[in-house]
Amino acid sequence: MNNVLKITSVSWIEASRLPHAGALLVVGGMPYLGTWANRVVLGLVATSNPMPPHNISHLSYLTQKQHRALSHFELYPQFPNTPKNEIINEGYTPPFDASKVDTFLRQVIKLKVPDSAKIHQPGSKSQLSGCLAGKLHPSSSLILEQGMEVLASMLIKFRAGEHTDKIGISEEVGSPVHVPWVWCEHAVVKKGEKYLLIANGSNFPSHTWYANGTKVATKLQEKIIVSEKEPAISTGRPKSHPNIYSEPDKSTGPVDSHGFTIKGTNQIEIDLTRYTT
Repeated sequence: MNNVLKITSVSWIEASRLPHAGALLVVGGMPYLGTWANRVVLGLVATSNPMPPHNISHLSYLTQKQHRALSHFELYPQFPNTPKNEIINEGYTPPFDASKVDTFLRQVIKLKVPDSAKIHQPGSKSQLSGCLAGKLHPSSSLILEQGMEVLASMLIKFRAGEHTDKIGISEEVGSPVHVPWVWCEHAVVKKGEKYLLIANGSNFPSHTWYANGTKVATKLQEKIIVSEKEPAISTGRPKSHPNIYSEPDKSTGPVDSHGFTIKGTNQIEIDLTRYTT
């Protein structure tokens, strides 16, 4: 095995999978953004992230604050079942960027951005998030084939922070639900002489995985539609439950079965053997 195998995941909101923030977002008569769904989607567009590059330094990327979540661990040949240098970072909601909204739309809705939305706001992670040696995370949704030996597994369950949540359920935006839980997970396994990365993530946002700083897999979020039934904006707990950030996450079972959590799709498998020889 090579000196070190570094595994990094980055989760972000991909602008190309969101509706265009133009005149079609104006429904119900100008100058209003019709429904709460329109206003929430507008917020997603204006705070979307650039797609992570093909190669990154995870420590440098952290400082850019353009991730919704980032995880990292390293495996060493002398201690193959002991991950080192773990990072489980819940990311940020970037500043509201009005330039991502058509000039026409900014004019007709008389867009006003609060000062608090002009800075990076920290996200929030569940205390269930973690990196484990030699076994799958207790909340893992991954399904492994017989003969796969788990070297290390990582799961980060996260959501936008309290400040962003308050904007969403405010009178101005009017969402009836808090922000939902989302997640990203993976495991490095050995099967025979091969090293594999098994990975999955919630359908929103997008997720990408790196081996030794090189992108090896991406799961783009499902395309978002402007609808009050859109899972990306309607899955959260009803706003009648105040201050959800003071409650510990006591969810059990696979993460994709947790309450108020966006579901996942099919897991992916990547051969990492060339990064270990």
